Amino acid sequence: ELVRWGELERASEFVDPEMQAAYLTQAEAFQGIRFTDFESGAMQMDEEKKTATTLVVYHAYSVSTLLEKRISENQQWYRDEETFNQWRVRPQLRQVIGGVTGR
Repeated sequence: ELVRWGELERASEFVDPEMQAAYLTQAEAFQGIRFTDFESGAMQMDEEKKTATTLVVYHAYSVSTLLEKRISENQQWYRDEETFNQWRVRPQLRQVIGGVTGR
């Protein structure tokens, strides 16, 4: 939801710490993208409830083309035991950006 509203800095709090810096460098690319909606599928959890995957579908357009596209991202989440079981995600934002901008 935070990605949809362009709040990547706040969303980065949920990103795998090893990926946060790279995640935030992509914020500039999002300035030209507008999200109109998103859908999140059911979470598929492992038996120990330590990892989960879900399909997120974004509806977005580039302000330079105004052509809305539908982009799917298979998100992988895990419980970060170092932060008292906070859920972390390993996003694929390059895939999302490329799906909207064609790059």
